[in-house]
Amino acid sequence: MGQFYESFTFTSSDEFPLTCLLYQKSQEVKRAIVLLHGYAQTASDIIEPIQSIAQEGDLLIAPNGPFLMPKKGRSGYQARHAWYFYDHTKNFYFIRPEFAANMVSQALDQLGKIKSETPSIAIGFSQGGYLLP
Repeated sequence: MGQFYESFTFTSSDEFPLTCLLYQKSQEVKRAIVLLHGYAQTASDIIEPIQSIAQEGDLLIAPNGPFLMPKKGRSGYQARHAWYFYDHTKNFYFIRPEFAANMVSQALDQLGKIKSETPSIAIGFSQGGYLLP
């Protein structure tokens, strides 16, 4: 039983890249699980804890939010990602979540590993959960 871990980068017509981490325990895809991280996180933050409970035939897909942002950590600044930018004090979106949601949808279509009859699950944490329909 081999394990496959790779990355896939989709570039939108607006030239925004969306890099996805992919994890499979087998070549055959029986179920697709899309994982959307929270604000100031990365795809690795959400896919790594889920890998250990993935079943044979699961395809885990974890995109990074399209907007790169710095986050200060103990050892300096780190590259993190966001799906959209919102000012809750003004109830105003600088960048609306629909932009990233459309990118995720287009990236999944281009990836081509999910057939229409494949059962799919979407899990989002915080900002990633807000992106889900």
